[in-house]
Amino acid sequence: MSASAKISIGNNLIINSSKYSNLAGLYKNTTMVVCSDAELSIGNNCGFSGISIYATKSIKIGDNVKIGVNCMIWDSDFHQINAYDRANNVVQNIISREIRIGNNVWIAGNVIILKGTQIGDNSVIAAGSVVSGRIPKNQVWGGNPARFIYSISNIN
Repeated sequence: MSASAKISIGNNLIINSSKYSNLAGLYKNTTMVVCSDAELSIGNNCGFSGISIYATKSIKIGDNVKIGVNCMIWDSDFHQINAYDRANNVVQNIISREIRIGNNVWIAGNVIILKGTQIGDNSVIAAGSVVSGRIPKNQVWGGNPARFIYSISNIN
């Protein structure tokens, strides 16, 4: 973490990293990387199991968010799309976009959340999904790429 990175973690964050702490198939430790000039914000009462967070710009996670085993949240492409730039390790202009995860969201195991994703309050992401784009509040999405499955109507 650099001096210009910003990290904010709310109360009651639970992080499981041992394969014995979550028997749903956790196979890696939780890792969180916040690069220079990037921001990571995690709300209150969240729970993570063996997730990877990599923030090069901004990742904000709301309150009461549960993120299942082995999920990955990346706000960057990490490499150039252009083959010449990638082969020559050109790091300028690598695309990064903010990620926002609302309150009361449940992200099931083995989900990948890509740059620019916004997940609305009370939504659920099904296991194994690859998420990119905007997920409205009170909806269930799943698949690769993630698609709308149904609305959650029992929200007060």
